[in-house]
Amino acid sequence: MLFYASFLLPIAFPIPGESEDSRPLAFKRKGRTELDEFPYGGFDLRQKTAAIWDDGNNRSSMSTLKTIAQAIIQIFTDPTSREEAKNQYIRIATATTTRNEILQALERVSGTKFQVTRIETAEGSAWETNN
Repeated sequence: MLFYASFLLPIAFPIPGESEDSRPLAFKRKGRTELDEFPYGGFDLRQKTAAIWDDGNNRSSMSTLKTIAQAIIQIFTDPTSREEAKNQYIRIATATTTRNEILQALERVSGTKFQVTRIETAEGSAWETNN
């Protein structure tokens, strides 16, 4: 069985039905999220800056550990799911969004307009490795 999980950014958006107590310990520290501690993927909450690659409309998926665990448990405990997953890539995603949608949500929640730097894909590879 091959697993493929889009585990990019467990961002601090509430998941419907998820209580604060069920969130991973790493996200409970002082009520802050991973994004408060360090810039990730070009979003810096402290500096209110964002790096957006290309037009920012490419869709990407992200997953919480909880979603990944639930999917794996489902595959291992349900014979039908196990049969369907046999010799297949398993794509697991909590949410699929764009960088522009994340930026809009961060600006709405923070009440602050972010300074945006646009990066072309060819430049983006070098930017990520040097950052």
